Amino acid sequence: MSRRLRLPALPLKTARTVLDLSLGLLGLGLALTGVLSVAGMLWLLVAPQAGARFEAPLSLKIKIGDVVYRTTGASVPLPHGQEVLVVAGMAALALASAWLIYRRGFALLRRLLFDPFALANSQDLALASRVALLWQLALWAWSVLGWGQFMGTGQFRALDNALTGIPGAELLGTGARLVIGGGVWPSLSFTWLLVAAALAVLSVVFRRAHDLREAERQLRAEQALTV
Repeated sequence: MSRRLRLPALPLKTARTVLDLSLGLLGLGLALTGVLSVAGMLWLLVAPQAGARFEAPLSLKIKIGDVVYRTTGASVPLPHGQEVLVVAGMAALALASAWLIYRRGFALLRRLLFDPFALANSQDLALASRVALLWQLALWAWSVLGWGQFMGTGQFRALDNALTGIPGAELLGTGARLVIGGGVWPSLSFTWLLVAAALAVLSVVFRRAHDLREAERQLRAEQALTV
């Protein structure tokens, strides 16, 4: 007679503690990022000559002899106005996200554990989807700015020229990048876009479940009145 292996169920209190701790750490990280970004923005305004450097998406494969090297990014300077804009945008997004986690995130977790089909859950998931979409658009904008600066200052051409001076060196490829009209364009990450889509789908599912539950309750109430 075969016996089924049953894993112990996670107690509700433990699950709530783990989720609250994870969400709290995320909110704390975002708040610290926002505060540091505000400090960086003020420093750039007070001391424009300090400058800042940003990571541009650079996925290259370089072969030197029998060894293949891969790069994931290049640290490039941005013009002063773009520096302030990027840091200010990061500060605003991080602080707004941390505030939303404090105001809505913990309440959402509690409702999901005890009343998963409440209408407020669908609304909060839709809001989280919009925030994730804003992060994706911001990351795309920052990546394009860095990549444009990298290409505009001729650093890509300088890298290609440097490789010609190394015996046996060659540029194998530019990773998952799109080539249009002879120019190399950055391949952008779609992680937050997928997160936004998943949250939007969950929001619709929870809204539909809420509507079905309310319709069932209304039907039962009408049946009780007719008996």
